[in-house]
Amino acid sequence: MTRKLLILATALLLLPAPAHGAEDTLGLARRLAAAEPELAVTEYLRVLYHAKDPSAERLAREELGRLYQQLGRETEAQALYQQARDGADAIAHARLSLRLLELVARRDPLRAQVRLEAMREQHPKGPLRDEVLRRLWWIQLTNRAYLPAAQTIKHFEANAQASALVAELEARATRTNISPGQAMLASALLPGAGQASLGEWSKGLGSLLLNGALVGVGYYAVRERDWFAGLVLIDLVPRYYFGGIRAAAELAEARQAREHEAFQADLQARYPAFVPRALDI
Repeated sequence: MTRKLLILATALLLLPAPAHGAEDTLGLARRLAAAEPELAVTEYLRVLYHAKDPSAERLAREELGRLYQQLGRETEAQALYQQARDGADAIAHARLSLRLLELVARRDPLRAQVRLEAMREQHPKGPLRDEVLRRLWWIQLTNRAYLPAAQTIKHFEANAQASALVAELEARATRTNISPGQAMLASALLPGAGQASLGEWSKGLGSLLLNGALVGVGYYAVRERDWFAGLVLIDLVPRYYFGGIRAAAELAEARQAREHEAFQADLQARYPAFVPRALDI
């Protein structure tokens, strides 16, 4: 089956472009994209191979980039977006830049945030201004930069929803909770204290009892001059002590991540007007 598809795809690529024009050819590629995405890729490549109109070529590159992105072929998608952006008008250039940033955000959210902040300054007005703002505050929220996200929301047209969203983000930024560093410090001072401070009382008690037992056994080994047991405990005591400190930090980070994901999902449901939208061509 795979061999037959490969032969068919090669034949489609080598066929000349139909005489009725690029729009109908693109239409075929679009229809194939839903049912047979790999064949749609071949059809788009055929359009690009025979394209003579620069605008049709740019459109095909952008649509093929979107298809590659859906198929998880992000490297090819990035290359096509960059090619389509060359020579595009201001609106198309900005839209393609946003598509590129979608790919960057998956690998490096902080880098995407910096580039979106630059785009906000470059597009203070225009049809894509609000979409730049939507993507900027969303990536800031993803990075847990609540106050910068609130400042970005203030660039939208003032209304009751925007004011309410700003208030929620500012309240979230000032919310006090136990950080991974604080949990580590607590467990360093008293084994299990970091876990207990996060509400994990059984884990905290277990860590305290285990470390206490190891110290007690170590004291007994030294008193009885049991050097073999002492050597074993020299390895075990720091392993469980520092392991408990790391476990407290991981619990704090996991708790913060869960709370943040729930907060972001709640905002997405209650403020759909500020959620990033699909970029129409």
